[in-house]
Amino acid sequence: NDGASGVGLLLALAAALAKTEREATLELVFFDGEESLDWSWNNAARALFGSRRFVRKHRDDAAVLGKAPRIEAMVLLDMVGRTDLHIQEELYSTTELRKLLWSAAVATGNRDVFFRDAEAASDDHVPFLEVGIPAIDLIDLRGNPHWHQKTDTVENMSAASLQRVADVVLTMLPAIESAYVTRRD
Repeated sequence: NDGASGVGLLLALAAALAKTEREATLELVFFDGEESLDWSWNNAARALFGSRRFVRKHRDDAAVLGKAPRIEAMVLLDMVGRTDLHIQEELYSTTELRKLLWSAAVATGNRDVFFRDAEAASDDHVPFLEVGIPAIDLIDLRGNPHWHQKTDTVENMSAASLQRVADVVLTMLPAIESAYVTRRD
């Protein structure tokens, strides 16, 4: 679940997203390399090296070189496939994006697996927030008995959980586009 569920879901969503025309350009980016290093959280300095580098390079390409379009919003999928799914209300996430996520969860009939608990998580969305880019983290961290345990295996994953998150994300993306792209034109 940790690392693999978000990657798997992004790969599955890519096909669905490619079939839909939209105003915004969507970019699927894979950051999860934190476990590739000797484990030391170190205030997330080492764990977030991929997202920090991405944000820094994008900022430099956009501001200095004029090459990159502005990133309007970021959605992070991390640990979204546990059998007993519970996506917490991640408190560092942008308030407006949290509202859009909750609305999508309600609209798709998935409110029972979203926002029962709230907790802040230093995750790959934080470097975006630090430079003023709205971001949200979909994460099942609080109370997750398999996080960083030997039991974090495919047997404790659920295709139904992944589908529920996919349904919410696909419902939420047009609302994000409306809130952050088309209304700003």
